[in-house]
Amino acid sequence: MPTIDEAFQIALNHHRAGRLAEAEDVYNRILDMAPGRLEVLYNLGYAQQMQGKLGGALATYRAFLAKAPAAAQGHARLGEMMLWTGRLGAAIDHYETAVALAPEDAVLHNAQESVTHTQIQHRALLATLHRGERLGLSGISCSAGLS
Repeated sequence: MPTIDEAFQIALNHHRAGRLAEAEDVYNRILDMAPGRLEVLYNLGYAQQMQGKLGGALATYRAFLAKAPAAAQGHARLGEMMLWTGRLGAAIDHYETAVALAPEDAVLHNAQESVTHTQIQHRALLATLHRGERLGLSGISCSAGLS
């Protein structure tokens, strides 16, 4: 029987090789034996996310942040999940928290700026569509001039 560290290395090897279901299985078995291993919990969330198991990934990232609320990467991942599930405001909140926790991380700054830009574009699109509706234009007619 491998040690916890050896099992984690096995899970990482599966993960890096794209065998995400196998990695997820090993991560879960590790957490059964050592529930306090935050790096395992974080990687489990990422494996779930990459498999499209969004509900599981959301729950796992939330569990991770409950144990490590000052983990910038956890907030960034949860922000990414919020974006994937259409919760733009919550995504921005998590990215802002991530940047506040790790202000030197350029990747987090870029992600936050990208999400904020998406929100600005979304608001502009909605305003254009509402103006078109007031003028009696259909959504297709309104969107034709947005490029």
